[in-house]
Amino acid sequence: MASETLENKTKLVNLYDPNGPKVQIEDHRAIYELYGSVKENPKKFYWQGKIGTENNRIVCLDASEIGLTYIPKGICNLKNLKELWLYENQIKTLPKNIGNLDNLEELYLWGNQIKTLPKNIGNLKKLRTLNLNDNQIKTIPENIRNLKNLKGLYLLANPLDEKSKEILEELNSKGVSVGY
Repeated sequence: MASETLENKTKLVNLYDPNGPKVQIEDHRAIYELYGSVKENPKKFYWQGKIGTENNRIVCLDASEIGLTYIPKGICNLKNLKELWLYENQIKTLPKNIGNLDNLEELYLWGNQIKTLPKNIGNLKKLRTLNLNDNQIKTIPENIRNLKNLKGLYLLANPLDEKSKEILEELNSKGVSVGY
């Protein structure tokens, strides 16, 4: 599913394919940091991870189903990143600097163990889709209302509190497709 969407937008390659695209050094550092964060079997990232590039910058990153327990801070330095796919891992928290991803449009984190969302998630001004299904989130930050481009917000199978449900209903009344 992730690959179909990514392939429509960019050329996908295996992350360390010697014939793959050359990327800017700061983007490469972030990928190297991500590779090093795979505890169980880093080769899974080599075999399964994918990137999409435009103009030698990483715009799409798919590191799903590889056993990640956290998102390295360096990922939040990928300033051109538009799509981030990290579903079905074991991620417990999001980095506090996730709001620095100014160009992020799609964020897929379903099937992890995330309990809270950082307040600066409301800084992702270009975000259109946020999928957090099947996590452990009880409360969503009020500034999620700041996401003016948001079209889909999915929080199925999360133990949401009443205040969070009210926020979701408000977003739904403003045209955001909401699932919880």
